[in-house]
Amino acid sequence: MPELPDVEAILKYLRVTSLYKRIDNIQIFDIRIIKGDRNYFKNDLIGCSFQEVKRRGKFIMVKLDSAKYLIFHFGMTGNLKYFRNKIYMPPYTRILFSFQNGYHLAYISQRMLGGIWLTLFPERLPTIALMGPEPLDSDFTLESFLKRLKNKSKTIKTLLIDQKFLAGIGNLYADEILFQAKILPYRKAKDLNKRERIRLYKKIKEVLKEANKVNAAVWKLKHKFIIPHRYEDNICPKCGNKLKSIKIGNRTSFFCSHCQK
Repeated sequence: MPELPDVEAILKYLRVTSLYKRIDNIQIFDIRIIKGDRNYFKNDLIGCSFQEVKRRGKFIMVKLDSAKYLIFHFGMTGNLKYFRNKIYMPPYTRILFSFQNGYHLAYISQRMLGGIWLTLFPERLPTIALMGPEPLDSDFTLESFLKRLKNKSKTIKTLLIDQKFLAGIGNLYADEILFQAKILPYRKAKDLNKRERIRLYKKIKEVLKEANKVNAAVWKLKHKFIIPHRYEDNICPKCGNKLKSIKIGNRTSFFCSHCQK
């Protein structure tokens, strides 16, 4: 599933390609991808343009000049593609936005696990309303993190991917953060000592910032990130030992038993 750095990369792409371009037509290839009220979706969007984009967790919120917001969530396989000739329309395009400049924006979702909302009040969507703090925001301080972590009985991996605890972190980046923080994923959050908690806070910010710098192309960081190695050789980039895996809450977690304690 696209996580914070992946969604941030999509946001940058959307900002560069599609802002201030007026929507001339919309083709809906699968109505199920539209969440909420579908009756006026198409009519409310035609003639509008994208004015601002921002991310909240794994969601992208697009402000329209009509004062409404278009909300994108990408599920496991979602993405956006901007192109001119319709012969290049990507497979699994569920909605196609056509602009007056002759270009198109495709919302792609192979497994139909994402969704699109059109709303006046994005903060009222239940998933967004209950979301925890943004880990890269300035108000996500060490003090606030230690307070949120206090007396949590879940495993630290389960807690990191809980969107009510922190917004935007999923399975892959939780593993990476814990690897960089030298903490085993199955340890209970309440059992971490203060030094480990401080180190974890720092690594949350460092890992996400590094991934954002490379637009989520983490293969560029394979000399120190474990994410690329879980798909290739299962080798720890720091010590050279074999990575191990375990199921935690139905998610496969990769870790190095030598580097993490």
